Amino acid sequence: MNLLLRIKRKFYKLFHPPLGEILMLHRVIPERSILPANRELEVTPDFLEKTIQLYLAEGRPVVSLDEVHEIVKGKKKTDKPFVCFTFDDGYKDNYEFAYPIFKKYNCPFAIYVPSAFLERKGKLWWYELADILLNNTRIELPDGAVYLIETIAEKQNAFLEIRDRISSEEGRNCYETFNDLFPCYKSLSKYDLDKYIMSKEHILSLSKDPLCIIASH
Repeated sequence: MNLLLRIKRKFYKLFHPPLGEILMLHRVIPERSILPANRELEVTPDFLEKTIQLYLAEGRPVVSLDEVHEIVKGKKKTDKPFVCFTFDDGYKDNYEFAYPIFKKYNCPFAIYVPSAFLERKGKLWWYELADILLNNTRIELPDGAVYLIETIAEKQNAFLEIRDRISSEEGRNCYETFNDLFPCYKSLSKYDLDKYIMSKEHILSLSKDPLCIIASH
């Protein structure tokens, strides 16, 4: 970042103090992934609870998405910058581990659920990709690209490169691109959506609790 941009941002923040923070989380699990790329999408239940405790100890209001809208529109004011917790993808661990913690502290949160996951048409390809890389020391893609991946650092670099390739192919479904790239490799973990993603029953249960907002991802 150049000096002029840093100065502009400082002046902007001086006259436009932040109203609050929206935290974008994904998974809450006791044991996080080996590869940093997926590990950064995960926090432990202990970390989540300590984070909530920290904000509450600072007197920061934990608000819902609806309240964020009211604050931004000037319809509601807070004494200190707010914090809003959101979760992407609708992982089952949100229900099993995160939900009890938010209930314990009576704090609102939101979960963004992809329709493909809810209808069991999606694919946790980023976890399957990690499995393939972790269980091989060399992979070759149909286009001839070869990855020598003996160390965790090499597996991480390969993961990032292949992930970007899958995500950047415009007009194509990520799931289809993944299957095309790995016709001869299978994930050993078998990331079944029924095992890792919330069911309709879980979502219905959460939707009945005023603490939780279910939104479309």
